[in-house]
Amino acid sequence: MRTKNVKIPTEAWNQEDYFESQQRVPLKMIILHASFLRGEFLVWEETPEEPETSTAKRPGKRRKLRKDSVDPEPLPYDASAEKLSSIFKEIGFDFKISKKSIRSMTIWLPTLENQPLPSSPLIADPPESVREAPPAPWKVTVLRLPLERAVEFLCRSINRQILGPGIIIGKDLSF
Repeated sequence: MRTKNVKIPTEAWNQEDYFESQQRVPLKMIILHASFLRGEFLVWEETPEEPETSTAKRPGKRRKLRKDSVDPEPLPYDASAEKLSSIFKEIGFDFKISKKSIRSMTIWLPTLENQPLPSSPLIADPPESVREAPPAPWKVTVLRLPLERAVEFLCRSINRQILGPGIIIGKDLSF
């Protein structure tokens, strides 16, 4: 069966849902991740690097990872606190997010050649082969959700892969 490319009429879909209005550039993909730690529900997100800040394409800028690092490097795919807050508003959570509920934490991720492996090819190109990718510490921005908000968030995520335009539920969160 052959398929044919067909131009979709602009009135058939709302372009504002998929493009930033001023520049008409595609919105970034965001993958939400979550975990429970010491009775707290923590959410963090992965988003593609900005081209001008990417170290993955500039081998001379890669850092030397130390497994005993007290202050790990920021995850290159980490979103800012502002972006993390705006995502929750975008998906319909209208509660106030205080500065105390956002903090930096260390996570351990598979790392190859001093670069964390992305959870999806939507975030960054995966390596051609992954022979061994030992975990290494990375610093991420997390949002601590109160129990009632965590339950609401998890209920909204049940049996869904996407929460909004470009907002994807990570495999760890859907599990």
